[in-house]
Amino acid sequence: MPRSRYQTHCRTCCRVFDCPTLDDALRAVAAHEAEVRCAMPVYDGDAFHAVEMTREVDGRYLASMPEHPGVMAYGATEDAARKACIAVWREVRHA
Repeated sequence: MPRSRYQTHCRTCCRVFDCPTLDDALRAVAAHEAEVRCAMPVYDGDAFHAVEMTREVDGRYLASMPEHPGVMAYGATEDAARKACIAVWREVRHA
C-alpha cells in the first residue's frame, strides 16, 4: 500500500516538511535550504527550536525562529544575529 504522506526535514534546522509525494518533499527541502541559511537549532531542555538566517541586501544578517512568529533580530554577523534572536526568544518565552 502506498504511503499517503512523506516527511523530510532540513538537515540543519530540523524543520519538517510534510508533502503528498517524496519528490515534493525533497523539492520543498531543497527550496528551503536554497532560500535560507539555517543555523544550529536552539535546545531549551524540552525541544529544539530552529533559527533561520538570511542575509539582507545591505549586508546585515537576519535571524528568525519560524515556529515563534515575531522572534527575529538583526546583526552585523551571523553569530551576532543568532545571539540577538535567542535573547529575544528568551525574553518573550519568560514574559
